[in-house]
Amino acid sequence: MQDHVFDPLAELSRLGCRVRLDAGRVVMDYGTCSTATARRRANGLVLAYEPLLRLQLDVGPGDQPRTVRQLLAAGRIEIREGRYRERG
Repeated sequence: MQDHVFDPLAELSRLGCRVRLDAGRVVMDYGTCSTATARRRANGLVLAYEPLLRLQLDVGPGDQPRTVRQLLAAGRIEIREGRYRERG
């Protein structure tokens, strides 16, 4: 496994944004993500990583979202040619 893997959910949290899954769609609440630059970055992350975010957020009520490392360890995703790919 890679030494460092990018986790879009963790980056969104670092920016102050909260994301959730609503009817299969990733919905973003800006929270403390207040600058225009941070909001543009957050929107770009959601657009670029929406399929991965859906996998991370697809958990039961009250459960924590999955990290990219957890998805890699469980074999749900793989890194191929520098990109995340869903297995199966």
